[in-house]
Amino acid sequence: MRKEARIRTDTATIVLFDPLRLESRKNDVCDWWTGDGDLDIEEAAANLVFVDTGIDGVFEVAVTTVRATGDGQLVKSTVIEVPSGELLFGAGEHLPGEGTWRSQRLTPHSVERGTYRVGVCLPKTELKGGTALYVFVLELLKQTA
Repeated sequence: MRKEARIRTDTATIVLFDPLRLESRKNDVCDWWTGDGDLDIEEAAANLVFVDTGIDGVFEVAVTTVRATGDGQLVKSTVIEVPSGELLFGAGEHLPGEGTWRSQRLTPHSVERGTYRVGVCLPKTELKGGTALYVFVLELLKQTA
């Protein structure tokens, strides 16, 4: 199943995560993730996947379990844990913090609970209007009950 959304970021960052895995960040400062290496630490712990877009702006983002021919070149590969079966994706500035864990600006996507390899793909061509498309391709490695 493929879920797509148009995302506006003012921090040049797109994120994908299971809210249960970032529960510990709920009461952190709102911009905890801008600290030295905090995103890298959370990604290494399989808590989230992030992409630095290089610029602020509007991007098309797709989350899918099937990589299509037009999805472009693989630019990143990592692992993420999804114990709740719900992924949220959107702009980095909407990560949990300041007592909240979910923003109305994040897009939900239901998947099987488990461990996933996530490949991030970026097509070589821009979409209409100069918008780039980022595709997060999920491969289930281990299903959990």
